[in-house]
Amino acid sequence: MNTASEETDNLPATALVRFSLATMLMEKALLDEAAKSLAAALDIAPGFAAAHDKLGLILQCLGRREEAIAHYECAAKLSPGRPEFRNNLVSALAEQARHLLTVKDLAGAENTVIQALELTPDLVDLHQTLGEIYLARGEQQKAIGAFCTAVHYGPGNVRLWQSLLAHCQSSLSGKQLAALEKDLLTAYEQSPNESLADIATHLILARPEVSTLLSAAADNQQLLTLMFEGKLWSLLDDDLFLRVMESSLLCNWELEQLLTVLRKNLLLSHPTDTCYPADLAGSIPFLCSLAQLCFSNEYVFYVTGEEQTAVRQLQVFICDCIGSGSKIPLLRLVLLACYQPLHRLPECELLTSLVDAEDHHEMLQKVFLHQVVEPLAEQRMKCMIPAISPIDALSQQVQDQYEENPYPRWFSMALPVPLPMDKVFSKLFPHLVIPQILNNQQPAILIAGCGTGRHAITTAARFEGARVTAMDLSKASLAYAMRKAEEFGCANITFVQGDILNLDHTEQDFDIIECSGVLHHMASPEEGWRKLLRRLKPGGLMGVALYSTIARRHIAAARNFIAGRNYHPAPDDIRRCRREIASFTDDQLIRKVMASRDFYSTSACRDLIFHVQEHTFDLLQIAAIIKDFDLAFLGFQLDAQTLLRYSNRFPDDSTHNSLHLWHLFEQENPDTFGGMYQFWVQRSGK
Repeated sequence: MNTASEETDNLPATALVRFSLATMLMEKALLDEAAKSLAAALDIAPGFAAAHDKLGLILQCLGRREEAIAHYECAAKLSPGRPEFRNNLVSALAEQARHLLTVKDLAGAENTVIQALELTPDLVDLHQTLGEIYLARGEQQKAIGAFCTAVHYGPGNVRLWQSLLAHCQSSLSGKQLAALEKDLLTAYEQSPNESLADIATHLILARPEVSTLLSAAADNQQLLTLMFEGKLWSLLDDDLFLRVMESSLLCNWELEQLLTVLRKNLLLSHPTDTCYPADLAGSIPFLCSLAQLCFSNEYVFYVTGEEQTAVRQLQVFICDCIGSGSKIPLLRLVLLACYQPLHRLPECELLTSLVDAEDHHEMLQKVFLHQVVEPLAEQRMKCMIPAISPIDALSQQVQDQYEENPYPRWFSMALPVPLPMDKVFSKLFPHLVIPQILNNQQPAILIAGCGTGRHAITTAARFEGARVTAMDLSKASLAYAMRKAEEFGCANITFVQGDILNLDHTEQDFDIIECSGVLHHMASPEEGWRKLLRRLKPGGLMGVALYSTIARRHIAAARNFIAGRNYHPAPDDIRRCRREIASFTDDQLIRKVMASRDFYSTSACRDLIFHVQEHTFDLLQIAAIIKDFDLAFLGFQLDAQTLLRYSNRFPDDSTHNSLHLWHLFEQENPDTFGGMYQFWVQRSGK
């Protein structure tokens, strides 16, 4: 194997000089001159592998892909022991294949991908491109095979899953579905997240037997028959289904209805004594997972009066067992956990000693962890949270909402790679002239309205050396955030209770302030924004997220409906309201709220359509506020596809920061900011 130093030892000095000159020219972005210098080096030493590789890189940057591939091939052939040369060749081949696919040269694209796969057979992007080539040729089964191979090598690639399901789901065989679910389970075990949970839901709904169960959900007797005939267990024992229920929300109304009816039938199918039918013993793993799902969604499933009566009886029975020290039947306890959290039981710490877990110890421990251990830990943490300001009377209603329903409840996430502050913003906004303040190696950051901590923990991980203060009105939300920060090993966050309107009570100033989804719930968003700016250092940056009026027209319709029907933000009313919205067939605008993840848990649904106070904006209003506050608008945080569409529509706005043009774009594409307007501004350096 030739090393880089061994290769240059035998080269003429003049070739090395040309190579060094080319390197310096590249650093100055003088690519044409660098290419000429490398060509001269290769005239002197045709076997100079590193020169071939570097020339390939320059030619690829210049868009001369075929020439670049030829030089990469020379480099890889001359130095087969240098994996970076082979990787550069594969990268160029992949880029060329995408280009050929774009210009409809499908045969050329296929040949190029196959050539690259011979060098790197497990590269996910190559198999995905091959699948897209086959789709373009109408070869559905070949496309499915290529996509399935890609998923096997990259089961955590969410976009790949989405592409596969969008193009091929209806043509997947039972065997292919089973293999895909196995790959998805592997990915979910490694990194459970909302996107993979949604994909799992799609795959589960694609099963033929699930269609039968969904139809039976409308007929209790038919569902009971299927249950006792054992025809449910293929779903209820499914590892993927159970794992997703344990650690995510199931955001699908049909599946929710099935689970709601199953839960009801399992609760009501017992006799009057303390034992349940032996047939139901096999339901314990399912019920343990369902108990975790119901706790996570804060018991948002609809409950009938008959169920409420049975749950009260069950609670009395279990409380009597705790009081007398009697054994609690496992099935009864997990059924109760599907209807109410176990930490609300008196002396709930005794439950582990009173239940015979039999062969289900590990599953039961997960239920205890989520429903007893973690909530009790949060109760203790609430007492440790300092208050840095009083709560304004105008903020009290909002505080009360989040004390009752901390939002959002979340489970896991992948943390970003830490970067210095200037690197983070240069990636977000390449046009930004980096101010001196961004060279701070230990930036002071305020998360104003941190909720349950997901944003604060992400920020603390993203900014290298960051010192983060996470503030919120609600101690219940802060305690949840503290527990999650401990879980993620995030030690650079200080959690405090405080009110944006009373930030004058603290003297600390910050390099960065982030306020996402908070200002629009204040009585005067502008006043809250002004208070935050007083704590932002000159030249500092602020991330803001506000609701869009046009993107939330369906939310406005739902809020009007709720007011007209006199629904209140209480659990029973939220359940009844959701059920009524789902029953609408002729009001698609209101039904659109069902497409939101927030519809599928109590606290999130309350925040979505029952919030006590909400303002929305358009971009012309935001532009006026930014002007009044003498701020510089830096740009939106948006996905690459949206930015590309905007660039195609308004090519003259190269920095993507004209709020007037973005306003026009949103009028033409009203769902662009369906999440929120998420943007950054900079305070004047004066």
